Amino acid sequence: MVSKNKYHRFLPVILLALGLILMSVAVVWLVFIRADNNPDKDLDFIEGRIPFPEIPRISLQDAKAAYDLGSAIWVDVRSSSNYKESHIPGAISLPEDEISERLNELSTSDWIITYCT
Repeated sequence: MVSKNKYHRFLPVILLALGLILMSVAVVWLVFIRADNNPDKDLDFIEGRIPFPEIPRISLQDAKAAYDLGSAIWVDVRSSSNYKESHIPGAISLPEDEISERLNELSTSDWIITYCT
C-alpha cells in the first residue's frame, strides 16, 4: 500500500504535467485560430468570393472622393464603444446588430457607405 505522503510527493509533478498539457492544448488552439485568420482571406475579395455579392463595393479611392465631396452618408457598423474610440468625422453609428431595428433612420435616396474598420 502506498502512503499518503508518497502521493503528496508526486502532486507537484502531476500538476506540472497537467499544466503543460493545458498549455499545449492552448497553443494548438491558437494556431488553428490563426489559420482561420489567414491573409489569403483578402484573396476572396479579389477573386470575387465575397459574402453578399449583390451589395456593390466601391474602391478606397471612390470612398475617399465621396468623403472629400461630402456626397455620401458614412455608417459605422462597429460597436458603439469602437465608434466612440474613433470614427470618420460625421459618420453615423449604427452597430451591425441594430441595423434591422434602425434601418428606417437612413434614406434610400442617399449614397450610404458602410464601414467596419
